[in-house]
Amino acid sequence: MKDRTGFWRIALTLLTIIDVIFIYAFYIIDINGILAFLLYVGLGGAYLIFCGFAIYCLSKTYRLRNKLEKKFFTWSLIALSLLPIAHGTYHAWLYFFPPTATFDLPNNEILKVTVDRLEWGKKDSFQTSYINLGEFNQNYSLVITKDDTLFVWPPELEDSVHCQRYHVGHLHLSDNYYEGKEKFDKAVSYKKIKWKYEYVYMLDGIFTGGTQTLSVPKPDSIDIHWRSISDPKRIDKYYSSHNIRSSYEFYK
Repeated sequence: MKDRTGFWRIALTLLTIIDVIFIYAFYIIDINGILAFLLYVGLGGAYLIFCGFAIYCLSKTYRLRNKLEKKFFTWSLIALSLLPIAHGTYHAWLYFFPPTATFDLPNNEILKVTVDRLEWGKKDSFQTSYINLGEFNQNYSLVITKDDTLFVWPPELEDSVHCQRYHVGHLHLSDNYYEGKEKFDKAVSYKKIKWKYEYVYMLDGIFTGGTQTLSVPKPDSIDIHWRSISDPKRIDKYYSSHNIRSSYEFYK
């Protein structure tokens, strides 16, 4: 065994270093997209190889016959467990404490968005108006019109609206998704609304990503608050954003 200790020490050290890099990158600063892909490609193979060495080390030291075997057994077990524990802890945290994206609305109100719920109302107060998104958490729209009517897309979300202040409007739209969405956008044109929130997310390999857009019409223009996200579970974390004022002519 003594002939192997130097090799095991190097392998376990490198495995521990990769553990720390992965935990920092994926669960602390939470990188995604092309950077995450490159990190997987660059270190993923080495991680699997060193995990194999750690498992082999466990098989040779599990009897714990002396201090050296106890040391390498414990080290191997910790090195193999770090990443699964970090992964489980991270996703448990997302489940029990879902991140929230917030947007300022007119009349001192606020919109709060999680991966499965929309809430809106006065700032610093309990939000009584909300929508449980359910399976509609990739593409949806929420609109409040000037006559205090609430419209949502897709139409199935109408049954998930909990709101006392606004009447829920029903639009007779096409069963075809794209035709229905086009008719929805025309029915709730920018000159008719108080504000509109849209969420779009696309699953497309390493180019996976989405946007959140809040539109607030003004007398002669539209304020657009746009955010780009790469992870639907981290809806609060956007890697780019733009706040622009655009003419109505652009949306004709």
